[in-house]
Amino acid sequence: MKITALTRLFSFLTMLVLVVVAHGYTPVAVAESALPRIVYKPPLRGAPLIRVGGGTRGTQAIILPVIEVLAPNHVGLTQSSQPRLYWYIAGTTTTKVEMTLIEATAERPVLELSLSNLAGPAIHVIDLSRHGIALTPNVEYEWSVALVPFSDARSNDIVASAAIRFVPSATQDHAKLASEVSQHVARLAEQGIWYDAFDTLSQAIASHPEDPANAAWRKMRATLLEQVGLAAAATFDSIR
Repeated sequence: MKITALTRLFSFLTMLVLVVVAHGYTPVAVAESALPRIVYKPPLRGAPLIRVGGGTRGTQAIILPVIEVLAPNHVGLTQSSQPRLYWYIAGTTTTKVEMTLIEATAERPVLELSLSNLAGPAIHVIDLSRHGIALTPNVEYEWSVALVPFSDARSNDIVASAAIRFVPSATQDHAKLASEVSQHVARLAEQGIWYDAFDTLSQAIASHPEDPANAAWRKMRATLLEQVGLAAAATFDSIR
């Protein structure tokens, strides 16, 4: 009787596994092992360094958290006229945060935002489409995030900044299915399209929190961040 019961249990479990696999519910371990190798290749080797990091600073008894703009240290590329810009803050803060986007040769910003009471550690995003901002093709823009502890003493600001350029492409495509995300990101990284590679991963992570591949996507995002020297944000993704 015991042997018969065990045999039936084994048969049931075998059928259950077959059903799970047939419906595409791949275990996380399998999803991670199937990841394509992701390597970000800067579009211009030897380009001057542009990104500025925002380190921890103690100012008149106020300890401000580390902030990082999640971009390479050269002019990063996007194939979207209205990209999303991501940045990281290492801790919760009630200090005012200002975001600015400006053409590299202009005097006035095209976008200025004031934020407050931000949670951390966390990755935050600014979606240009929500603010009606579209980048001009092949024009370099600078964007920055600043912690402003004293509005009347701006020399105490903690500032992180980077650059972006919109390069239209006739062959621009998107990952339509969750199963296509990793391959799509690998292609974008290979082509040097930083902002779109990072955004594709970030949107997949946010939109599919229960997907078995979510942990693998986070590891891919951490790998991208490590490759451009953004250690704090990479560690945040690695330990989640």
